[in-house]
Amino acid sequence: MPKPKLHKHGPIKVGPDALMERPKIASAMMYLISAWSGLEQNIAGMFAMLLDGELSDAFNIFHSFHDIQIRKRIFDEVASELLSQTLKEEIELHFKELRKVGWLRHEIAHGQWGVSDLYPDCVLLVDWKEITKNLVTGYRIIIFEGASKIEPDHVFKNLAVQRYYLEDFKAYGLELVRLSNATHSLAARIAREVLVSKGRRLPEA
Repeated sequence: MPKPKLHKHGPIKVGPDALMERPKIASAMMYLISAWSGLEQNIAGMFAMLLDGELSDAFNIFHSFHDIQIRKRIFDEVASELLSQTLKEEIELHFKELRKVGWLRHEIAHGQWGVSDLYPDCVLLVDWKEITKNLVTGYRIIIFEGASKIEPDHVFKNLAVQRYYLEDFKAYGLELVRLSNATHSLAARIAREVLVSKGRRLPEA
């Protein structure tokens, strides 16, 4: 899903309470966090199959590193002598897809989200740099103009934001389900090739 273009809006309500004004979208966002956790579980399954079912070692390795690129390098190191070139190339393409969708999960979990009455059918992802810049302005008002506190208007007006609609999150959810299923299928193929590489006898089809 492409990132929406930047726009200028104001005023904007920011924070978890603001998201409760868009309950359907907030629910979709929480679904996506859960869906990503399921996807990560299947990625961990790929590690487990690569290590011939050594679940403790696999999950320790997987959960010790949160960066998907580091996980991929470790995976490649272990897979180099165990998997066919064809499967390794498919896994490489798969991880590229995972990296492409990972940014939105990160924004959902860690971004600063808000709403505006001007756009009742969407949520707004606010640029952190914009908020920080406005906070600096607010602090200067306190220091130089004698204000007692930073008013919301000092912080949450004229911010650069990205608009996200319910349909955007639904489309992202479908993509996560597709990738999770593909990850599960790859884990099964990894298990088979690891068994073959170690001279194990496969069960009859």
